Amino acid sequence: MSSQFNRSRIQIKHVPPSGAPFESAALIELLVELTREIQKLKEAMGRSDSTGSPVSEELKACMSKLDDSLVFGKLEIVDPTGQTHDTGSRYNVSHIEDGSGELFVSETLIPAVKLAGQQIAPATVILSHREV
Repeated sequence: MSSQFNRSRIQIKHVPPSGAPFESAALIELLVELTREIQKLKEAMGRSDSTGSPVSEELKACMSKLDDSLVFGKLEIVDPTGQTHDTGSRYNVSHIEDGSGELFVSETLIPAVKLAGQQIAPATVILSHREV
C-alpha cells in the first residue's frame, strides 16, 4: 500500500502536550472533521451507486457502522440549502449573488455540525435572492 494512504489527512490545530488528555477544543475540532469526512464518504458512495459503479459490501458495512457511531455520539450534519436567510443564522457567508428579493441559502459549501443538538461548527454558504 502506498505511504500516501497511511498518512492522516485530518489536522488538529490545537494539539495537547504529549501524554495530556485531549483539550475540549481539540476534541471538538476532531469530531467536526470526522463528521464532515464521513458525510463526504457517504455522498461519494451514493454517487457511485447512482452511476452504476459497484460499492463493496465491506465498504457499505463500514459506512453503516460509521453512521451508527455518529447517531450514538449525537453528531449530525446540517445542510441549510434552501432555507430562508435570517440575520440571526449561524453560518459563514462565502458570497451573496446579485439580484432582488428575499435572501436564501442557495448552496452549502461546508455543512454545519451539531453535537447533541447544539451547533459546534457553522456551515459556509452562498446566499442568493428569490426572484419575485
